[in-house]
Amino acid sequence: MSTSTYTLLIVEDFLADRELYRRALLTDSNSTYCLLEAESVAEGLEICDGQQIDAVLLDYLLPDADGLEFLAELSARNHRYPPPVVMLTGQGSESIAVRAIKAGAQDYLIKRDLTPELLQWTMRNAILQGRGYANDNSRLRRQLQQCQERFKISIDNMRECVAIFSAIRDESGQIIDFRFDYLNSAALENNRMTVKDIGKSLCEVFPAFGRSGLFEEYCQPIATGQPLIKEELIYEDVFGGERLTRAYSIHATKLDDGFVSCWRDETAQRKAERELKAADLKLVEIWESMTDAYVTLDRDWRIVYTNSEATEIYRQTSGLAPAEYLGRSHWDVFPWTMGTIVEREYRRAMADRVAVHFEIFYEPTKNWFEVRAYPSTEGLGLYFQDINQRKLDELARIAAEAERDRFFNLSIDLLAIGNFDGYFTRINPAWEQALGYTTAELLARPFVDLVHPDDREITEAALRRGLNESWVSTDFENRYRCKDGSYRWLSWSTMPYPEQNLMYGIARDVTERKRMEAERLAAQEERDRFFNLSIDLLAIGNFDGYFTRIDPSFERVLGLTEAELMARPFIEFVHPDDREHTLAAARSLSLGDEVINFENRYRCQDGSYRWILWNAMSHIPSQLWYAIGHDVTERKQLEADRLEAEQDRDRFFNLSIDLLAIGSFEGYFTRLNPAVEQILGFTRAELMAEPFMNFVHPDDRESTLAGAQSLVDGEPMVSCENRYRCKDGSYRWISWNAIPHAPDRVWYATGHDITERKQAEAALRESEQKFSAIFEQSFELMGIISLNGVVLDVNQTALDSISARKEDIAGEYFWDTPWWHTERLQQQLKAAIDRAGNGEFSRYEVQFPIPNGTTMTTDFSMKPVLDEADRVLMLVAEAHDITERKRAERDLQEAQERLQAGIEVAG
Repeated sequence: MSTSTYTLLIVEDFLADRELYRRALLTDSNSTYCLLEAESVAEGLEICDGQQIDAVLLDYLLPDADGLEFLAELSARNHRYPPPVVMLTGQGSESIAVRAIKAGAQDYLIKRDLTPELLQWTMRNAILQGRGYANDNSRLRRQLQQCQERFKISIDNMRECVAIFSAIRDESGQIIDFRFDYLNSAALENNRMTVKDIGKSLCEVFPAFGRSGLFEEYCQPIATGQPLIKEELIYEDVFGGERLTRAYSIHATKLDDGFVSCWRDETAQRKAERELKAADLKLVEIWESMTDAYVTLDRDWRIVYTNSEATEIYRQTSGLAPAEYLGRSHWDVFPWTMGTIVEREYRRAMADRVAVHFEIFYEPTKNWFEVRAYPSTEGLGLYFQDINQRKLDELARIAAEAERDRFFNLSIDLLAIGNFDGYFTRINPAWEQALGYTTAELLARPFVDLVHPDDREITEAALRRGLNESWVSTDFENRYRCKDGSYRWLSWSTMPYPEQNLMYGIARDVTERKRMEAERLAAQEERDRFFNLSIDLLAIGNFDGYFTRIDPSFERVLGLTEAELMARPFIEFVHPDDREHTLAAARSLSLGDEVINFENRYRCQDGSYRWILWNAMSHIPSQLWYAIGHDVTERKQLEADRLEAEQDRDRFFNLSIDLLAIGSFEGYFTRLNPAVEQILGFTRAELMAEPFMNFVHPDDRESTLAGAQSLVDGEPMVSCENRYRCKDGSYRWISWNAIPHAPDRVWYATGHDITERKQAEAALRESEQKFSAIFEQSFELMGIISLNGVVLDVNQTALDSISARKEDIAGEYFWDTPWWHTERLQQQLKAAIDRAGNGEFSRYEVQFPIPNGTTMTTDFSMKPVLDEADRVLMLVAEAHDITERKRAERDLQEAQERLQAGIEVAG
């Protein structure tokens, strides 16, 4: 586990104390410290001025001033967020503690009560609290700035064209043109414009715009507030000096006295679709000359074409002529194919646009057919071949092999054939059940590799004897490793055939027999080890008051040897104050009673005493008792320490800068610390004189009552936020954590003033709303990703692509979302996130299923978002839908391949 590293300054003039603090802090397993030391106030302040300090451990009495003066000077030296200070004193004065806390100290420790653990905990807590108070407001301001930077960088890097226009009006207020206020990089490239063109009017750059009718349509979003959406718009104009005709999809939305326009150039996609249609027409000519069976189905499953060979097969299987089935649904003509592999594979080919290949048996004619189906933009192309004779030959061969292997596979023993090269050549299924390996795994490796290392030498010797002497083994035993790493004992009978380089063997699993033998031996040894291994004190004593047998734990706990303890009555080792009730317990045992949870003190070799907790029972016939004792000295000491800690807790209650409160289930504060007066202005007496709900803001009372009820129901209340009225009439935001104590009908709570944080969060939300306006209307699939791969935000276009809700996606790891539906895609995405986290750009194509049963192909990219110091703040994931373009390219390629295949078939 990684630890945090902090720079800590120790201001202490006594060298021995500094060394003590150094050792304690450097042994902290939860934090790593870089320690600096100063012997005076002046030297400590000079170090604080010269470098960043995470915390200060400050002695109260120093040669040139006291610790209070150090705190005052540290605060006065223009430190906006001075490091947290923990003050140390040997005096233990509560007045000094109060003055130190008021002067700005984070905590206060007394040297005589100091332990390494207390010092380590106090310094970690001071650093974490100090960082939290100082960083809340600055963190929110940075988030606000980062949100604004994220907005600009995300739009600038979109591959979708985005532009912002403002209206140009005449003196009457009529819109006469639009001005380019902003174009992202994609829009500049698509319009063949440069940054210098920003600021020009739309009709100046594109003269045909005013005559196209688009001008009036662009005025409508400004006048009505309703978005303008244009699909498959054909537009002709001069782009960069060249007259071009282009196809667009446009989405325009009102923005102030203008609009935001997002568009896609679909010119190349439309051209590819026209070329594909021409290729399909050429392919039909080839089909007419084919001699193999070929059928074309359209996308509604209607039969639109059969060549002569297919016509004959359809006549045999349906009894219909072409005039009777052409134009009808395939499922109407061949209803028997519904629910079979035919329907499943045809629909998969049509939906996934993949070629399929399968075999089908037609029962009425007893014929097997091999079927291949190829998807196209028009539907499916089907090829048929009669494979009846091939299937009959194959079925005969399988039946013969199944009959031969039936007895081999039914055996419950492990049957094997192996060669003298050290490999199994055949094994029965019982091996998989016994060892867990598949048959393929067992045949692929030398079988000696699976033998226990201690058994390999005798196993190899047995193989040599079988090869050289034709030795027949019976009851040969060795251990084989299972797939889970355990071993099974096998007992073998083998017969070698050296002339065939083979050995035939039968093995029986004897693991259970071996286990029972081992358990019986272990039980015997365990009985003998019992007394020697126990960490508790085990003893046998007689009714005469002597130990007759004790375990080694007595010497470890008390320091007395077995001989010393058994030579004298055990009562002589008991503390004088405990002897009377110890003798009473011994009398109870002699009467046959049990002694449970009996405690007394036993004298150690060094004269000290240890507390022992005893359970004992007697055996009257043998005049003996049996006892188990547990050393509870540590527990006794902890009970004493806990009492002292409760007294210390009350002192810290009054020193906390947070609100500490105890309240009743009836709705009143019963105890408050002084910090409440500093924050709210009311005295503690005023706050406890009436129900605390009277001080809560009216809008927050319902949620506060719900939180109070959860405490009454026994549930803790975590991070409950509400507003409390101050004495001047204003309100302060307080964040509460509370736990109930039902037996006393009270609750304990801590409250932290978060008023400044709430104000900063409101400013942050306002900035993020501006970013969402453009982010949500983009045609592209967009998301904002953290450096560790968590989805921070995702736009509606991306959510619509998989019919998901934002709350189902945001907060999840990006690779766990539905777009990344295979392990390969998830690993590829994780690699892209790692590269983007190092400032690199990644781009590749991604396919994922969408709700209509098809797949979407996207041009996906992962970009880093950098701050002014070139540090990566977050990642922008963007995907452009290229499904139609890819489909057109594939269909064109498939048509060209079918065209070539048809030419070759036609001769």
